[in-house]
Amino acid sequence: GEMEAGVTPGWEVPVAECDGVRVGAAVCFDANFDSIPDQLASQRARLVFWPSMFWGGKLLQHWALRYGFTIVVAFGPESAVIDMNGNYLAKQGLDTWQVRGKRLPPWASVDVNLDRELFHLDFNQNKFEALRAKYGRDIQIEVHQPEAFFLLASRRDGLTVEQIAKEFELETLRDYLARSVKLREDTFARTHLPPRK
Repeated sequence: GEMEAGVTPGWEVPVAECDGVRVGAAVCFDANFDSIPDQLASQRARLVFWPSMFWGGKLLQHWALRYGFTIVVAFGPESAVIDMNGNYLAKQGLDTWQVRGKRLPPWASVDVNLDRELFHLDFNQNKFEALRAKYGRDIQIEVHQPEAFFLLASRRDGLTVEQIAKEFELETLRDYLARSVKLREDTFARTHLPPRK
């Protein structure tokens, strides 16, 4: 309706660094456009703010898990924070009975560990034993088996997931999928088949 009324949608998907965290944003109906999270991910966004006029629900849970974002939802009836594993960390809003009864404020607030990264199991899971042998309780490996993803988190001050990934030559999910897309396109070109749309 907005475009039919003359509103022009944004054509850029900017990501900025704020206090060492790559932060991006999407707005409302953007949840339905695959190019938006692709562009956020290609710029290595870790935290995505999403002001909206609807809940988003499983669309945003998919974004979080597929792209490794933590998503902050700003929607009056129910704002939320969705972790990069696709789980809700907090929900709060004007439509909850606790808020209506003035027992809680209408906003969601939660601590989030952003020093985590999403990886595919392919070519990485065979390194779990060595990771655990070296870092033990200083790391957390959270496997999402049906999706073949895992999250790696550091629990030690001064030890970042980026350092661990470099040391063990772990390939992030976003890099693995980008490499897979390129390989697929190169295969189409080499075999003279047009890419399927």
